Amino acid sequence: MDRKKFLISTSLLLISIKALKAQNLVSESFLSESLNVTSIQKLKKAAELRKKRLYNRSGSTRTRRSLLSFNTVNVDSITKLYDEVLSQDPSEIRAYNGKRKLLIQEGVSPKQINLLYQQGLLQNPDNPVFKERIAMQYLRLHQGNQKEVSQLPIPLNQKHLLLRESEKLLKEARFEDVGNTQYVKQLEKIDRLQNLNAFITDARDNDQLKRAKREAKVLQLELKPFSSSVDYKNNITYLQSKPYDANRALVISKIQKEYIKKLRDEKNYTLAVSEVINLYNNNKSDVDALALTRKILKKNNSFQDLEVIERDNDGLKKTFWSKLSFVDVLMKRQEIENQNRLSEIEQQLNIVRDKAVFPDQKFEADIRWLKFVCMKNGSTAKQDLLDFGNSLLGVSSAHMLDKYSRLCVKYYQDNNQNQQAIIAIGIILKNNTVPVEEDSLLLQLEELSRYRQVRSVKENRGLQNLKEKLINSGSYV
Repeated sequence: MDRKKFLISTSLLLISIKALKAQNLVSESFLSESLNVTSIQKLKKAAELRKKRLYNRSGSTRTRRSLLSFNTVNVDSITKLYDEVLSQDPSEIRAYNGKRKLLIQEGVSPKQINLLYQQGLLQNPDNPVFKERIAMQYLRLHQGNQKEVSQLPIPLNQKHLLLRESEKLLKEARFEDVGNTQYVKQLEKIDRLQNLNAFITDARDNDQLKRAKREAKVLQLELKPFSSSVDYKNNITYLQSKPYDANRALVISKIQKEYIKKLRDEKNYTLAVSEVINLYNNNKSDVDALALTRKILKKNNSFQDLEVIERDNDGLKKTFWSKLSFVDVLMKRQEIENQNRLSEIEQQLNIVRDKAVFPDQKFEADIRWLKFVCMKNGSTAKQDLLDFGNSLLGVSSAHMLDKYSRLCVKYYQDNNQNQQAIIAIGIILKNNTVPVEEDSLLLQLEELSRYRQVRSVKENRGLQNLKEKLINSGSYV
């Protein structure tokens, strides 16, 4: 009986080894695909392989099959994909971030991870993102094992000097990218923790840090919800009557935002618009206040007020995203009010395209330019859409494909082809039941929809709502 078991298990092992070799051959051939594969696809494939390797390692009670497949994904294959992406675009930060995650799960020391971003900075000396990544890695080292810090080159092998270098890099990144609020928040957090001696005293023995956490918790309790806008207003007035406190001022700002949202829910749009503009003007550096201002003004179709806000915000920040938001409101007013401002829009769009550095920025700039071209030259709009759509083949991002498909829908609407507009939405959402005619734009959308991947149901909601509006408009036959 024991001999029989031995023969069976040995046979299974030999079969598994053969299967493993075959799988390795397939993997190698797959990883050596032609250079026509886009960077996005390579990044996605590398992430899938990295997660697969992590999953194979993490299980404490793995089956014989999972144990045998453990080495089917090797580190070199994943690293090769990231290197191929970087050979095409040395500034692709997502490839560096992917490498960092791979090194962490392989147990590489933080020092080696830091060298990764330093190499990136050498190749991209004008890119502030790499300075920010190195600064945050220094902070991780600072808060970690002293042994790791002592192995760093002089003078970074001392914690207080390491912290100083981290601050210096963050300030340089902030200076080079003024509009990036993330750098500001990180510096504010470092200052706050320094004032509480968080980098000097152990958190378990730090009474200042404990007291600050208790006070923040008490102030957070004042953020209780109210049933009406009147109650919110009374609470704001009461808190403003108290002596000034930095934490309380932050709480008041949060309550003011909830007050404005309640006004919106009560459909008191006139007062909501007035209050939200005051909120923005009181603190123009508050990104949450700016986001709420945009929502309220768009909801009330107050695009003239929104243009004033966006022009002011862009004048203060002078970043890619502030300029993009300003262009959006200019194009919206041109679309609704048919103002003769195409030359101004074109001028601002050229600035946006010059400011675009990263892949997501370049896409946002290009999709706005496509919208402008279609707006300016209606006769060539379809061909312009087809040409741009060809560049999206292989892209799986629902965000990117949905933005493009909305322009296609608008093209059909502008040409009184609501039926095709609804079919276009159905195609991209993969729920179309109407046969597709010999329409080159619809056929291209059908090809693009094969690659589209949705992470959550919410990503379909916008297009689904647009489809329902078109159907309910009565123009759909």
